[in-house]
Amino acid sequence: MNADIHNQWTSFEEYEAGSWNWFLERLKTEYPELTTEEQGSMDHLRKLCRENAGINLLEEEQLMSFKRRFLYIAQKCFKLPAVTENRELVKLFVKTLNSAFQDVLNSRLSIQRTLKVDV
Repeated sequence: MNADIHNQWTSFEEYEAGSWNWFLERLKTEYPELTTEEQGSMDHLRKLCRENAGINLLEEEQLMSFKRRFLYIAQKCFKLPAVTENRELVKLFVKTLNSAFQDVLNSRLSIQRTLKVDV
């Protein structure tokens, strides 16, 4: 931690009071992104997807890393109050993959129905 941030933090009344919980609440007030990180956010997921756009089947290491990070954030988004639904997350994840990968997934996962109509 740089000295300037250290000096700022030690100047907080909550730091002087010696209460970790009060100090943590003060940090959350001063740094709203901490709460977002703690709760998860769709913006964070979308950013992750933009950074990994176009992953293909041959990029296994990058794909698995993306999957782990995506699931970690997605689980936070499901905690009450949930900020999304599973369907939206699946679409977001699949859309991140390259088009050939999406085609493979769609062909494996789609349910084809044949309707028979008696006339």
